[in-house]
Amino acid sequence: MKKTSLKIRKRIIGAALAAAALLSALVFDASASQIVCFTGVNDTLLPLREATMPAYFGTTLYVPSNVFSLAGLTVSLSSARGNLYAYRGKLRLNFFIELGAVSDQDGVVYEDISVQRLGGLYFLPLEFVCDYFKLTYSIIPSDPASILRVKSSDAVYNDKTFAGHFKDRMDTYYSEYLAAKATAAARPTATPIPGAPTPPPTPTYEGSTVYFSFYGVSEEYAPRLLDTLKLASVSACFFISADELMASPALARRIYGEGHTVGVWLSSADADEYARAGSRLFEAAKIKTTLISSPPEIAADAQSLAAELGLIYRPASVYADGVTPSGVISLLPEARNSVTDVRFRCDENALNTLPAALSLFGGLGFSIDAITETAMKI
Repeated sequence: MKKTSLKIRKRIIGAALAAAALLSALVFDASASQIVCFTGVNDTLLPLREATMPAYFGTTLYVPSNVFSLAGLTVSLSSARGNLYAYRGKLRLNFFIELGAVSDQDGVVYEDISVQRLGGLYFLPLEFVCDYFKLTYSIIPSDPASILRVKSSDAVYNDKTFAGHFKDRMDTYYSEYLAAKATAAARPTATPIPGAPTPPPTPTYEGSTVYFSFYGVSEEYAPRLLDTLKLASVSACFFISADELMASPALARRIYGEGHTVGVWLSSADADEYARAGSRLFEAAKIKTTLISSPPEIAADAQSLAAELGLIYRPASVYADGVTPSGVISLLPEARNSVTDVRFRCDENALNTLPAALSLFGGLGFSIDAITETAMKI
């Protein structure tokens, strides 16, 4: 690979030849570039689905980005910047999707490393990512299909024990996979009726945007959430109340200074409360906003206040309080080009959920962004 510095460690030739020999035993699906094989992460076997299978692009083996998220990496996508980010600890890779290159946290550029897309998912090069983030992988010959296993230091089973432990489950997954393929192949193709409207496409998340926002801002949790967002190069919106602005003016400055949007959080539909918050926001960070939000129970009154004062009320589509990342995704519309506001309370749950949410949303192709059109500097 071409790079300006930093020599990535290479595998021993004998090990590479052994891996190549094992790869030849994998079963190929002639109708796609994906490989029909099981994927394991540490001591977990994933179901046999297209969303978990590796794929060859040219002569390079790739795996879906969500596989790496299960191995401890955070993966996020920014369509606005045209980048996909992967990081763990101090190690970070920025994939420039359109340019077909990647840079690391030190600014070193690798010109022949790229992101690939298949079936609406983003795929990352297996060997490069494992080498960079100090992961390992192995190909385990097995029946009814081989296993690609990605491992971090958290893995306990050796490969032989792993394959033996999941033998029955692999048989079940493989039978389910073959049955699903047979059902899909047997499904009759409808003959279009002349003049009839074209049926809508199968819903996907392609082109969809998620706006992340936060409320309940405090010094206890917000700084660590900001650190997570900064590592992922993701912008969000923080709705801050008058009391929170009084308690933490420096926090408001940091939020705005790191490129996030600041809105006003109202606990009541009170014009005086908005005026107090607006005044304290200007004193703290020299900014002004017309963006407000509130708890759902007073949404109607807050919207009326917004209309009266010429403000913009922004409700949340989904509240992620106490919800797992996969649970949040299950609440989103499965449609192309959808726009959804996902709101978190700044608390321990958000700290635990946010990294995985960034990985899952990015791996599914969502663009993650902030509400920015109503924030303006004075």
